[in-house]
Amino acid sequence: FDDYRPVDQVMEPHRVEWHRNGETFLIAVERVTHNVPLGEQAFDVPAVPAERPLDIDALLSAVIRSEQRAGPLRAGYAYTMTSSSGKVDEQGRATLSQGASYETFHIGGQPVSKLVRKRGGEALSEAERRREDERVNKIVREYEQQRLPEKAVPRRQGEPPQGSLVILIPLLDAHVLPAYLRMSAFRNIRRERVRDRPAFVVEFEPRPGVVPNSDFERQTGATAGTLWIDEASEHVIRMESFFRDDYGRTARGSSLRIERTLVNDEVWLPSRAELAHRWTFFFGARSQWLAATHYTDHKKFTVATDSAITLPDAHPDRDQPPR
Repeated sequence: FDDYRPVDQVMEPHRVEWHRNGETFLIAVERVTHNVPLGEQAFDVPAVPAERPLDIDALLSAVIRSEQRAGPLRAGYAYTMTSSSGKVDEQGRATLSQGASYETFHIGGQPVSKLVRKRGGEALSEAERRREDERVNKIVREYEQQRLPEKAVPRRQGEPPQGSLVILIPLLDAHVLPAYLRMSAFRNIRRERVRDRPAFVVEFEPRPGVVPNSDFERQTGATAGTLWIDEASEHVIRMESFFRDDYGRTARGSSLRIERTLVNDEVWLPSRAELAHRWTFFFGARSQWLAATHYTDHKKFTVATDSAITLPDAHPDRDQPPR
């Protein structure tokens, strides 16, 4: 501190040198005043630049359009789906055992799964493999005959129950979307970052006073949760939900978490689903089960038909019969 000068009978420094890490920072003071009145706004936190207000209805409409456009892209991908499950004991410990593995692809907007390994990773026998191939081929043939992309492909016996977790993601399936929009109220929209990507966050809860028209609407009306929507692609990339009320033998507090991953920078596909299921028995006792489904080995495939027609010779030999 240097160059002291009297200000209101107080010696104030007008030159300050700050030495740090071999560098010198020089402060030259032009004027010092005491007891100057300051307005309250001088201590206000700098205002955040104004952002465009977020409209929940507009955002949900954009998500619907994005999912509809992604249908053809998703139809060109396949992935492996492996489940594991286990019961939670009284101390809260769970031992998960490996379940079956399926190869999954999409036709008509719906996932179709083919069993490739049985519970515990056991390989299929040749007869079991043939039965699975025949079952899946039948689904594909029926779809090819119908050629109605908007019509759901019926689930077949032998497909994994966990596959429905993907279908039940709000806003991702045209067959369950009306139930969520009708039974749920969306609120508290905000911005966050998910895996270093800007995202919108929207909470949902049961809409009061709405009478359900189906079993699925009754299920939807008992759940609340949160959606994470990728800002750039306008796709739902994460959902966490829980049962606020009992639903049949599913007890309040059961929860579901689903995440998706961006593949080839063009389509969002499922990556993980976790279910904590509290189950109520008829005689009043309860148990809790955990189930997890991993979606791996995402692959893009293409199907093309190549055919060639051999035409007869333009000038066939007169002695030879025409071909």
